[in-house]
Amino acid sequence: MSPEESRQAEIIEKLTKENESLGQRLEKAEKENERLRKLLEEALRSLKRQAAPFSKGKPKSDPKRPGRKKGLDYADGLRPAGIPCSSRSCG
Repeated sequence: MSPEESRQAEIIEKLTKENESLGQRLEKAEKENERLRKLLEEALRSLKRQAAPFSKGKPKSDPKRPGRKKGLDYADGLRPAGIPCSSRSCG
């Protein structure tokens, strides 16, 4: 092999390695780009389908029942209308 051929072989080898490196960087950048596009799309979509300005996000998985609980334990301060209060809880 002549000195010129060996020099060309070195240049080809160097360019091949550089090409592989750039290909890997490109693939990594494309994956990041796709991830960011999905994130942006999700954010834009969530703005469009907002139910109300006071929405607090996802509902609870196991919510409590709304309203007052039944029974005497939870109705201590209640009395029929028109009857004056004689206990300390009425204030």
